[in-house]
Amino acid sequence: MQKLFVYFLLVGLAYGASNFIQTFPGLPTMDDVTNLQGAAKDKCIQNGGENAFKAVKKHAVDLQSYVVQNFEPAAIQQEIEEKRKTGSMDEVFKKYCDMRPEFFTYSHKLNDAIESCLTDSEKPVFKLGVNISESLMDFICEKDGDRVAMFIAEKGFECITSQQENLQKCTSDIITKNTPTSFNAIPALTQVTKEQCNEYQTFQKCVVTTLEGCAEKTPANIVEAFFKFVYKLIQCKGL
Repeated sequence: MQKLFVYFLLVGLAYGASNFIQTFPGLPTMDDVTNLQGAAKDKCIQNGGENAFKAVKKHAVDLQSYVVQNFEPAAIQQEIEEKRKTGSMDEVFKKYCDMRPEFFTYSHKLNDAIESCLTDSEKPVFKLGVNISESLMDFICEKDGDRVAMFIAEKGFECITSQQENLQKCTSDIITKNTPTSFNAIPALTQVTKEQCNEYQTFQKCVVTTLEGCAEKTPANIVEAFFKFVYKLIQCKGL
């Protein structure tokens, strides 16, 4: 989901992104990131050899460079604000959504490199995650990003900011339970469990109910549609 998060944040959530990030606790610190890099190297060497890690590092840098050059948050926010005055924010999202094919040329190379670092049992789970991410991009960019434009126009970020404390309550128990106590090793990828699906639905209900407390109801409706779309993709049916 990280790839989706970066893309969605820079394109659709550039407006007010910092407040959005701060709403959700439990993100890794810089020290954690350093530890994760070492853990990633160990995992790659173990499963794919020294060249596997070098490939991941190269393609990660290439993707990062592409994102930095083409999705500058301050510039995107300025574009959004200018178009907001004329009610044509969809033009901004169309511009960036149309860049998906080029974005995918970079992300697919990174995905292939990461896959070489995984065990045979982990690869199908990783592929599912990639498919979900790309499907979600299609969801977000449907009708040239109309949902994102509507979310911003209907004061979606103002809604999130006003409900920040309650949204943190929605995440605290789940994040505390599932956040690793140590980032010195990368846990194995496993199939989605019934318990995780139940936690997801509990989280969805809490977030949507919280956002329904805002004056504008559209943000809650858009977020709920997003949650439901994800739920269909994560293969919870039948568990």
